[in-house]
Amino acid sequence: MIKDILNLNFSIKKGIDELFIHRLLFVLGKSFIAIFIPLYLHQVGFSAFTIIIFFLIYFSVSFVTSFPVAKLASTLGYRTSSMISIPILACFYWFMRNLEPGNLNEVYTLAILGGLGLNMYWIGIHAELSQDSHDGKEGAETGLFFSISSLAKIIAPVVGGFIISSLGFNLLFSIAVIILVLSFLPFLYSREHHKGMELSLEKLVDKKHLKDFILFCFRGAINLGILVVWPLYLALVIGGAVNVGTSGSLRAVGVVIFSLLIGAQIDKGNDGKVLVYGGTIFAISWVLMSVVASPVQAFIISLMNGLFSLALKVPLRSQTLKESIKEDVLEYYAFREVGFAFGR
Repeated sequence: MIKDILNLNFSIKKGIDELFIHRLLFVLGKSFIAIFIPLYLHQVGFSAFTIIIFFLIYFSVSFVTSFPVAKLASTLGYRTSSMISIPILACFYWFMRNLEPGNLNEVYTLAILGGLGLNMYWIGIHAELSQDSHDGKEGAETGLFFSISSLAKIIAPVVGGFIISSLGFNLLFSIAVIILVLSFLPFLYSREHHKGMELSLEKLVDKKHLKDFILFCFRGAINLGILVVWPLYLALVIGGAVNVGTSGSLRAVGVVIFSLLIGAQIDKGNDGKVLVYGGTIFAISWVLMSVVASPVQAFIISLMNGLFSLALKVPLRSQTLKESIKEDVLEYYAFREVGFAFGR
């Protein structure tokens, strides 16, 4: 797996490899702008309260759209449904760059649009990963999935910060959209999958899956902190697009360092130890985040948080892959997105 990253030894015919290529490009485009949205909304003139409401709407769209989106994916195909998210996300970014200060109706409508596009993307792409993953290698492949995307997250935030500082947000929005569109080119050379949405909802929502739902809720809460609270805190406390971007890049460095190592440990059956020890240090990093008052402190804590975030994300994602294969894959991921939304 490490050789695949270093030598870019990919083969489109393998199925999962072209998914990794797509993931690298998609995350590169998304990471150019995602961490800066709280900063952008703050600079436009919206209050911290309005920004929080924006993101709560943005993520809560999953409540009402997950199962309809999963049904669409079973009809059109996993990859096709993910590709439909691109024009939706492009409109989201386009209207975002022309947002009028103080227009609450517009900003909340944009939250709905962006949330829908993101949900369509994730359900399709996660189902595709489950379909293409190899039995017994879920941990290693999940670690590779995270490390590849994190390579993009290292580059994009700090470069995006410099672009904002020198040329402004408008150019950055345009770059992000172009890369997102290009990321789907590898899918033109791969076969489509339609399996799913064959079980009744009652069979999925039962006591057996209660533990999974609780874990998804916790993951959703953690993601809200990573995607919204931490970037907004940095924007308000230390300020500056370069500082915010560098913090995001350093967090991604931590993710890359540990992702492949943790994935290999999970496949050896050590996922319990990874969760306990790594998760404890990850929790400590969140406590330290609350006292950050300078860029240097933000950089150090971001690196630490990124290092140990994988102690939770990789074992849980690997387990999700295994469970989704046993279940109706699309319904399971729709169920997952609802849990995420509830946690957020």
